[in-house]
Amino acid sequence: MTDFKLKIAHPDWLEHSEPGKYLSLYRSGNMPASISGWMLVVSLKHPLRAIYGSDFRAAVALLGYALHDIFDSRIWSPLLRVAYNVPFFLAWVWTHLQTPFMRYPLWSRRDSPEPVRCDDCGWAGMRRWAIHGYTDDGSGQDVEPTDECPRCGNEV
Repeated sequence: MTDFKLKIAHPDWLEHSEPGKYLSLYRSGNMPASISGWMLVVSLKHPLRAIYGSDFRAAVALLGYALHDIFDSRIWSPLLRVAYNVPFFLAWVWTHLQTPFMRYPLWSRRDSPEPVRCDDCGWAGMRRWAIHGYTDDGSGQDVEPTDECPRCGNEV
């Protein structure tokens, strides 16, 4: 996450802390759902206070990452999903304007104006704007072409 070198000011707080035990209870399904969130937070409280209570810069960095994640998931990503409708519409119009004039459109994926959309992050645009690569087809002997989203790297 960061490259801070932290000196733990209160190592004695870590002696009685066992967050791994509560995580294994949660993963195995043995923790009641009504108190599972509370139990996980309480089990992590002392280790986090022992570490981040010793270095203010690390605590501010952690808060910054948390605020960035909230901003990205609640404001920026939905805004980009709406904004990417414009290039998707332009790619769709461009494709349908060119197709009637070309008897057999022979586009490679590097120059295709075909509209594509990423299901994960919402990026949309022409296929030519995607990142072109190759992946294994599962047999271990051959590869097939794949196009990846330039924003998140998932296959479109």
